[in-house]
Amino acid sequence: MVRGRRTLSGREALGSIEAALEELRQEEETLAARQKRISERLMEIRNDQAQAVRELARFHLDRIDDDDVLEVLDRVGADAGTILDQRSAAFARIEEHVRAFERKVADLHARRAAERNAVDAASARLDEAEAQLQKKLAATASHKSALKAVETARQVAEEARRKMELAEADRAEKAEPYENERLFMYLWQRGYGTSRYRAWPLVRLLDGWVARLCGYHRARPNYALLIELPVRLKEHADRMQARIDEVVDRLAALEREAREATDIPLLEAVLAERRNAIAALDDEIAVAEKELQAVRSRRGAFVRGEDAHFRRATDRLVEALGRSSLAALHREALSTSSPEDERIVERLQQLDQALKEAEKDDRHVRDLLRSAERRRAELEDVRIEFRRRRYDDYGSEFTDRSMFSTILEELVRGAITGAAYWERMQRYRRYRPRRSRPDFGSGGLGRRGPLSFPDFPEGRRRKFDIELDDVFEDIFDTVRDGFKTGGRF
Repeated sequence: MVRGRRTLSGREALGSIEAALEELRQEEETLAARQKRISERLMEIRNDQAQAVRELARFHLDRIDDDDVLEVLDRVGADAGTILDQRSAAFARIEEHVRAFERKVADLHARRAAERNAVDAASARLDEAEAQLQKKLAATASHKSALKAVETARQVAEEARRKMELAEADRAEKAEPYENERLFMYLWQRGYGTSRYRAWPLVRLLDGWVARLCGYHRARPNYALLIELPVRLKEHADRMQARIDEVVDRLAALEREAREATDIPLLEAVLAERRNAIAALDDEIAVAEKELQAVRSRRGAFVRGEDAHFRRATDRLVEALGRSSLAALHREALSTSSPEDERIVERLQQLDQALKEAEKDDRHVRDLLRSAERRRAELEDVRIEFRRRRYDDYGSEFTDRSMFSTILEELVRGAITGAAYWERMQRYRRYRPRRSRPDFGSGGLGRRGPLSFPDFPEGRRRKFDIELDDVFEDIFDTVRDGFKTGGRF
């Protein structure tokens, strides 16, 4: 980390996310251990209650209807001990599985970090090679000439398009007086004065009279040119647009030929190979983390006392203590204890209070553990998405280090959701400038050029302004000046 630097690289940002994730895991582990101790404490209290009730029953056998009550209590106590021993062995096996998957995931992440270094090194070499080639090409006469041809073609095409649009606007405005004159439009639609005109002699005589009446022979060439000019200008604009594609293709071919003569294709292949290796590792990591989450969930059930062993032992104790005769004896002893069983009754009262406190702690820690699990799962999703979007890629950075840390801290605390995190964090993300230019040559002409670095955002497109060729300029201005009708025919 560079002291005083405001920006944060994508690699550093991912490292911050992973560090926060490890802190959350440690918090979750601490809470899980605490939850496990509380669950074991609850079991101990219930077992102690069974022992105390057994002692109480020995004092009052004459007041118990169940002849086998002591036998039941002895058997339940022994069974509970056996079940808990089995539970401890099962929990140890699950812990072993968790540690094994954690080591596997850690190893995969270490391999990914090494591949990430290899990707950055390959990206830097490719960037440098493209920058050197761009510098060399920019100094050659052939590239300058090809680029100039593209610029000229773009300028001509844009001006041709502008003139076409002006001609279409003029036609819409200046054709209206002609089209509102019914006699003129009658003759125009019949093709009068052209080779396609057909009529009987008498009709031809009458049409001639109408033509003289409305000044058709003087107006027809103007109206014909007014209509024809936008069509011709559009054809010209389309030809100029096609010309752009031709000269851009020639420029791209020149750049491609120069590129093939260097080691850039090899460097690009190496970069692609390294990126494929990272993608494969990401798939492995996703599978391993799902497996780890599965064994952690099984361990969580043990920690919370929700496993089959714990439930079975608890149910046996609760069932035994809930027998009607023992329940009545318990209530009676608590209300009217005799000197003989006073110590046992006092012990039962202490155990009842301890059970209430342990159950309260259990509920509190369960809530904390659920919150930690939820925040950890959300942060894991963020890390997966961060890598999927390749925000840790070469050149990716965040413009405000302190703001990134603040947003991440809010996510870790649960103050914001993952969706809010992405919405806020992306405001500060960008690609830092590279040595090679993504808009070099054909890369800045509306397409990705042969010398545009892979996956780099497109550069700003160039704009062109020059005049149309002299012939069309003169024709257009002459025709426009000739259509001065004053709004009437």
